[in-house]
Amino acid sequence: MGGVLHMVKPLKKKLDWGFRTVPQAPMNKRRVPYTRGRVLGGSSSINGMLYLRGHRQNYDDWAAEDCQGWSYEEVLPNFKKLESHEDGETAYHGASGPIRVTRHPADQVSPVSSAFLEATSEVCGIPIGDAFNAENQHCASMFHMSAADGIRCSVGECYVAPARERANFHVETGALVRRVVVENGRAAGVEYVRGSSTYSAPRPVLECNAAT
Repeated sequence: MGGVLHMVKPLKKKLDWGFRTVPQAPMNKRRVPYTRGRVLGGSSSINGMLYLRGHRQNYDDWAAEDCQGWSYEEVLPNFKKLESHEDGETAYHGASGPIRVTRHPADQVSPVSSAFLEATSEVCGIPIGDAFNAENQHCASMFHMSAADGIRCSVGECYVAPARERANFHVETGALVRRVVVENGRAAGVEYVRGSSTYSAPRPVLECNAAT
């Protein structure tokens, strides 16, 4: 859907919030589109399906600033838990999660992409790797995808849809969240608007979508 979304304006207006950045001085003061999904599954339902974690140092820096539980070693088990990676279970990847993660097929990599990869390695002085979400993230590599067999692995498909039959799970669509209700430092519910009415959901909230 990602490519089609950007080409069909009525579809983009319906499924994308239409956010733009503030004027960017280095880009001739352009306001760059900041695509955010307005559909069940959020941005994972309309993005380009590139699967990329943040750099190890990002998380370790957060932990150093007293964000407890956010070091790379502490968040890594959660990355592994969500994955069903084509490499199988490794120190850096999981094999039984709901999100299938695959590599771009080698026989479909264009000569231009291969040349760009080699040039990046040479100019930047970094190795060419094939597992940039693993130990060495400082490398030139083809991206991994949150997709398999031509099918997108979005939050909507892989988390929401399987949970629809659960008795303790309910999805509100056509709703716009106005406020997250926080009690004792934890999210306890939400206030949301549908049409001209405001509703409160003072209970554990698993999914509240702002699609129209």
